[in-house]
Amino acid sequence: MERGNLLQPYMKNYQIFDCPSDPANDQARETDDVTNMGLPPGNTPQQKLFYLAVKDDFGYNWQYLCPLVVDSSCPQIGDGQVCDKPVQIANIAAPAHMILGVDSLWDRHPDGSVVVAGGNDAVDPPCRIEADGSDSFPYQGNVEGFFWYGAWVPSMPLAWNVFGGAWPWHGDIVNTAFVDGHAKPFRVTQLTAGCNVQDYWGGVIYDDTQYLWSGRK
Repeated sequence: MERGNLLQPYMKNYQIFDCPSDPANDQARETDDVTNMGLPPGNTPQQKLFYLAVKDDFGYNWQYLCPLVVDSSCPQIGDGQVCDKPVQIANIAAPAHMILGVDSLWDRHPDGSVVVAGGNDAVDPPCRIEADGSDSFPYQGNVEGFFWYGAWVPSMPLAWNVFGGAWPWHGDIVNTAFVDGHAKPFRVTQLTAGCNVQDYWGGVIYDDTQYLWSGRK
């Protein structure tokens, strides 16, 4: 969840992950729409840097690349044992066919307008279950649960996560980066290729050769 902070010693730049079409400035990312999400206000230098990283516009494909799980092998955090479970790139069958991240947003007003508070550093994919009923997520070990944003909810067009947190800042275009390093502009509908997208991962992945999230091609 703190990818931006982990990369900061190498990148020396938080803004490189910010979409120029997102009107949110650093102050908005540090403060706006924070406390009502159950997060502490950004009133310390460390907290402000955390929000600059978390509220960037590059939403990581976290469920397939580095899910945040509750697992008995994880360290104790609060009331549970929680940790990231990064996937080794050697285990990705098709890096050039797997989304690394996409344009994203932080939240929306109830009327559907965009909250000018930045993006989100992680997004949910549109589908999870394969046509044969198997789980496409890479969870291993004693996983008791995982964190998510509610998946995609196409029946709720005004929801912030109607596209799982991905957001078309450029009309209907979402800038999309892939694990092998290349990037392409995609329409939102192209992000669901090979997937019968329904609310809360209710659909299925019917064609892994088209589905761009799991890297299984």
